[in-house]
Amino acid sequence: MIHLILLAFYIHSCQADLECSSRSYCIPRPTDVPCSANYDCECYSMAIGGQICANSQIPCSNLTSCNPDGVTCSESNTICVTNTRCQRPVCYPIVMADSQTQCPPPEPITTTETPLPPQCWNYTLNTDGTRHVNSSSGPKCDPNEFAYLAKWVRFSGAAGTLLATSMIPPNHCGAYYTGYYTGLMPTQRGDTVTGKVCYNWNTNTCYMSNMISVTNCKDFFVYALVASPNCSGRYCTI
Repeated sequence: MIHLILLAFYIHSCQADLECSSRSYCIPRPTDVPCSANYDCECYSMAIGGQICANSQIPCSNLTSCNPDGVTCSESNTICVTNTRCQRPVCYPIVMADSQTQCPPPEPITTTETPLPPQCWNYTLNTDGTRHVNSSSGPKCDPNEFAYLAKWVRFSGAAGTLLATSMIPPNHCGAYYTGYYTGLMPTQRGDTVTGKVCYNWNTNTCYMSNMISVTNCKDFFVYALVASPNCSGRYCTI
């Protein structure tokens, strides 16, 4: 019992999702993380269960073996641990696992997200509801809105939030030739992909086409759009 009481004061456990190894690292999944800011500390399995992070700079010759029960120690202020360096269960001084003087916790792991590309805040917002696939408004001319050089656009409001990704019947979304995106969408934040927009007309689902780019801005997508190949072709949204 005295060992357990002292353990509560002096020992800091390795994280629950860590495995213990004979080297001076607790090996988490999926990357290696030391069990302490002191790289002389190792992660040891306790005979009573759980793990401790303790200073390993003690020769095996200075450590006594655990009692025959393989759990307890006769020497005070020690705890029975599995020490692969010593190739036997040994009684480890609890003070060597002191989180203040011997094995302070490691520095917290921080992840810094890659900054989003500039088009994720420098774009034109388009809320034109006549672009939506449910709109049957009269034909409009996209080359009047877009040009040869691409313009980054974010769709919102009545326009929906995305370009259509499946074939749209003619004479919808303010167009004779209804444009829909056939490429892949970027799945990671900040990624940009290039894909083809096809324009459906009559029985030809890709009567004409042009290339565009799409960027994943984490919470929304932006599109680099150019003028459609024909005035009667238009980007449709959903």
